[in-house]
Amino acid sequence: MHSRLAEVNMSRIQPVYANVVRELRAEGIELSDRRVVKGMKLIAAAALVREATVANAQDLWPLNHFWSRPEEAEAAKTVVQPRVAEAGGPALELTRPVTDILDDIAVLEAQDPMVRSEIIAMSVPNPHVRFHYEDYKTLPETLSPRYELLDGALLMVPAPTPFHQHISRNLAFLLLQFVRQHRLGVVFYSPIDVVLGSGDDREIVQPDLLFLDNSQRRFITAEEIRGAPALVVEILSPGTATRDRGYKKILYGRYGVREYWLVDPAAQTIEVYTPGTKGLALAWQYARTGILKSLVLPGLAIPLEQIFRED
Repeated sequence: MHSRLAEVNMSRIQPVYANVVRELRAEGIELSDRRVVKGMKLIAAAALVREATVANAQDLWPLNHFWSRPEEAEAAKTVVQPRVAEAGGPALELTRPVTDILDDIAVLEAQDPMVRSEIIAMSVPNPHVRFHYEDYKTLPETLSPRYELLDGALLMVPAPTPFHQHISRNLAFLLLQFVRQHRLGVVFYSPIDVVLGSGDDREIVQPDLLFLDNSQRRFITAEEIRGAPALVVEILSPGTATRDRGYKKILYGRYGVREYWLVDPAAQTIEVYTPGTKGLALAWQYARTGILKSLVLPGLAIPLEQIFRED
């Protein structure tokens, strides 16, 4: 099998790859997405196998890299097929749109416990591998999903839900209105890097919202925010709640965040944390019928119903 693959005419396969790239770009899909990377490798492997005219499942070693069961690899081989080549045209083509192939990969991954464990492991710190600020900054700007750098680990930030986006939009608008009206400082919203600490101990968070008072404008650089904001807002999600309530709350307290809001979309409540004797401590909790107030932003009064509205 190895020798036959070595004899494959790569010029017959490369046009397939080029067509895939064009289709992905036309759909506005980032080439750095992990499903896309895996899908591109799968298509290349399937094309190699097809060109090598493999007769049995044992020879499907390129596809076995993606799925362990021979029948899955055999089925995966059908992503490409020979075509009646036009003059100078590709000899192979995809059997269905590349977006459908990526959806198939997502479904198979969700059913495979080994792959699920691999994905989950991406969100769990590995004490044996530590990343630093310089490593984080080498990540592609278009990388999706986003990441944070916490205690030497790169942790995935899940994409927000529509309700999360409603809350973020409403709160950003209301805060920006108030801050601009009173000329109090600057409001930023995710995605934006906030760097805490210095040297190899630097950590990078991406709060949903943050406020810098006028004395903190010096924290703003061309690439990031360098220093602890006066106010940080995190909107909870199942994938980040433990992190937001635990490590990040400790981190924000350590570096001097003066007020920390935790917004709970499910309960439609907001918890306000302020500095205490042992870091940030719960000061107030507002229900949906309450009016949000702030020590960092004196005079602010926002009915929670305005924050959780979905229109």
